[in-house]
Amino acid sequence: MHYTLAALILATTVRLFHDETVTSLAVSRHTHVRVTGRVTLVKKEADGGIHFRLADDEGHFIVCEIVPYHPLQAPKLGQMVTVEGIHRYDNEVGHGFHELHPVEQWYPAREKGDGSQGHQVHAPSPHRSVTSIHHPLSISGFPVSRFQGSP
Repeated sequence: MHYTLAALILATTVRLFHDETVTSLAVSRHTHVRVTGRVTLVKKEADGGIHFRLADDEGHFIVCEIVPYHPLQAPKLGQMVTVEGIHRYDNEVGHGFHELHPVEQWYPAREKGDGSQGHQVHAPSPHRSVTSIHHPLSISGFPVSRFQGSP
């Protein structure tokens, strides 16, 4: 029952997401963020969650987690996507990376040179159909080391 209520609240709440890049998250103060990158790993967890890595063109990455109480379809390996979620730093032993946990929604991102205008959002409710105009994020030249750890 409480999972259904949480999913309903997440599905109906409108949030402001701040545009960030994979590298700018290292210095961002924002918790509700939107990041675009390429999916380089997709892993189903024993708890029912799905982890996936989102990388930029330089190989920096963040981990995105789809949680069981807010079920979403997993993106495909190699797909360019925009992800909206809660930014956290995972400092558990052996981790040490930035993550979006939970992922609130994701949608295919425009590839360089792609003339598409809008994208279907992958949201938890099958009755919710939202089209979002995507403005591609530039890859920041901000010097930051590669994030360590794995999902």
